[in-house]
Amino acid sequence: MAINRLNHFGKKSNVIKITPTNKCVIYIRVSSLGQVENYSLQNQLENCKTFAKKNKLEVVEIFDAQNESASKSQRKSLEEVKRFCFDSKNKVSYLIVNDLSRFSRQGNTAILLKEEFKDKGVTILESSATSLIRSTQDDTFDGIKLLFAQAENQTRRKKCTEGIINRLRDGLWLSNPPRGYEKVDKKTLKHSDEATFIKMAFKLKAKGYSNTKILSKLKALGSSISKSRLPEYFTNIFYAGYLTSPYLDGEVIKGRHQEIVSLDLFYEVNGLSSGVKYNRGGLQQERPLQGFVSCSCGSKYTGYKKKGKYNYYKCNGCKANYSSSRLDSSFESLLNMYAFKELPIPLLKKQLRYTYDYIYQETIAHNKYIKERITKLKKEFDAIELRYAKGAISNDLYEKYGGSAKEQIKELEQELQSHPDNLSNSELYIDYFAEISSNISSFWSNAPNEIKVDFQQLVFSEGVIYDATKEIYRTPRINSLFLMPTGTSGKNKAGKSDDNIKNSRFVPGAGIEPALSKELDFESSASTNSATQA
Repeated sequence: MAINRLNHFGKKSNVIKITPTNKCVIYIRVSSLGQVENYSLQNQLENCKTFAKKNKLEVVEIFDAQNESASKSQRKSLEEVKRFCFDSKNKVSYLIVNDLSRFSRQGNTAILLKEEFKDKGVTILESSATSLIRSTQDDTFDGIKLLFAQAENQTRRKKCTEGIINRLRDGLWLSNPPRGYEKVDKKTLKHSDEATFIKMAFKLKAKGYSNTKILSKLKALGSSISKSRLPEYFTNIFYAGYLTSPYLDGEVIKGRHQEIVSLDLFYEVNGLSSGVKYNRGGLQQERPLQGFVSCSCGSKYTGYKKKGKYNYYKCNGCKANYSSSRLDSSFESLLNMYAFKELPIPLLKKQLRYTYDYIYQETIAHNKYIKERITKLKKEFDAIELRYAKGAISNDLYEKYGGSAKEQIKELEQELQSHPDNLSNSELYIDYFAEISSNISSFWSNAPNEIKVDFQQLVFSEGVIYDATKEIYRTPRINSLFLMPTGTSGKNKAGKSDDNIKNSRFVPGAGIEPALSKELDFESSASTNSATQA
């Protein structure tokens, strides 16, 4: 009686006692597709089922996790297992895994996760366990195994990361290559059919087309590039032949794969072009070289007017001032060095015709493709129209698919009109150029300001540099067309007129520049640097 009275003051345990059942869940997992293909999942499942049968457990659910890493605490399959096991109506008492590393490789986090299951009345067991009952020693040993699994995973990750970095530094890509490429083998890529559309998109973007207009043109040609993906293509330097990855921590590596677009075009599309940029609205009639000429100090020359009538160019860096007549006159002398003075006009016209035809080869090939695409679309539209006439498709479907075909045909026909195979007045252009070629400095000096700006940009695409100490211009890059007087004589070794001049089209091959005379050679002439005395 005294004991019963003492029990009145006893405190109840707040631990919820859960009566074990014979119900269990099996959890199997692999971290890669390769493990799926080598029967790892099947072996895990057979081991777990054998354990359940041996211990007279009822398997109520099997969770199959493919391509999920055990190093991540947030896993979709694991969350599903927890929801199912922690639901009291399922009465699950055991979670069977092939081994604890299949369950988790998160070390301390895995131990806490295991305790979370234990608090819910669910015991995690390996298929190799000899009993359903877990002692304190068993739990301690399980914790040690989970810690070792984490250490093993960290070592494996380090080796994997080193391998990835080595592959990238060797110029090889990771995972699947971007659109426009196909795998040949583990170290080789080739351009796919989509490469043509990727290159075309870059060229159109460089010309100032909007993404919507670009997609419209590409769709008409048969491309399926989406509006959401196009912007990321423009910023993917892989297309210019380079590799980048978070593993490289900001470093960019030259890849082994063949580029789809040139690095210059990639820079231009991304606003990083080194070419001369100028604002026509800011140019003054009396100062055409403003913003085009750079000082040897590295800054650009701007301009100003003194006393309302005297024009000057001024360097923004070293603050040097020069009259416009001085720099303009010096620039005329520079242009005169590239005049076609001694080259016979008939020979010049012949060469220009070859050059013109060479440049238009790409246009002709492109137009051929467009014509074939138009023919295909017209056949598709005729088929749609015939089905509509027979009542095989509804008006809505006719409007949708027929309208799309007509829109694409219209787009392509406009493309053909804007880029004809051959200009009807091409001979007029050739005659005009031949006429002004013998005295291009005079042409420049007498031309309107906008023509001057366009012409100087045509001849020297990267501008010119004025060295005030030597009073000379330096020319980093010259249009190869204007190098013809220095590299083509029109005669062969025997001194006779050479009919094979067409072999040189003023279009240098990759990595090759036409030979220059000593006074025009920027690289080899330290004293003149392709310059003329002011």
